[in-house]
Amino acid sequence: MVEIKKDDWYALLISGDEPRFAQESTYFQNFLTNEARFNPKNIRHIICTHHARDCILEGTQTFINLAKELTDNPNILFLYNGHGRKGSFGGERNFFSIRTSLKYSRWAKLIRDCGKYIFINDSCHSGSSIKAFEKQGLLPNKGMVITSSATDELSCDWKFLNRLIKSYKNREPFTNKEIYEHELIGRIILTSPKEELEDTISAAFFDQKEELFDKPIYSGTIQHPQKRGLPLEEILYSLKPQD
Repeated sequence: MVEIKKDDWYALLISGDEPRFAQESTYFQNFLTNEARFNPKNIRHIICTHHARDCILEGTQTFINLAKELTDNPNILFLYNGHGRKGSFGGERNFFSIRTSLKYSRWAKLIRDCGKYIFINDSCHSGSSIKAFEKQGLLPNKGMVITSSATDELSCDWKFLNRLIKSYKNREPFTNKEIYEHELIGRIILTSPKEELEDTISAAFFDQKEELFDKPIYSGTIQHPQKRGLPLEEILYSLKPQD
């Protein structure tokens, strides 16, 4: 079992080139400070717009250097929330285009001089980062990688991060159970009132009841989160009041 001390950990959150990515990363940052009780001074959030490749490389190296000034061999949590391609950060967007994408193998080299690490990769095709980290000798014995999807899969907004945080709030390791884009567990049935109402479309004028299905109905994108490496997730667990 790996010994874990929260004071030894830092966190770098990297957001892609759309406001939704920054919002999701900020949501995770609030969890880190309010529930996992990371020191806010040990957390940095960078938002990539133009020149995303340079933004990630320079932001990561600067943060690692700063952490090393404060702590010998610092342990670092990395979160990436944004577009992804097979083998790299980035996507088809204008600001985060193919020519500014960054290969996971190149970025992973920056992490080799740190202590333990956790890399949470919430992006399409994020499972491909695991192979890159294995080639750099960063898996399975130096740290941990958790991805929102497999190599050939897309990733839905919010769902992975929500499930991840829910696990840690319950002080449980994340289970890489498949995630569906749409999950319908029941339906609302509207019944007409006794009196006749003409030209009315508002549901407020109807009686309602909820009917649950025997089994949920799933549709849309399916993703299979991946998890490899050391058992380090305890560092992300919510602290009990007495902790």
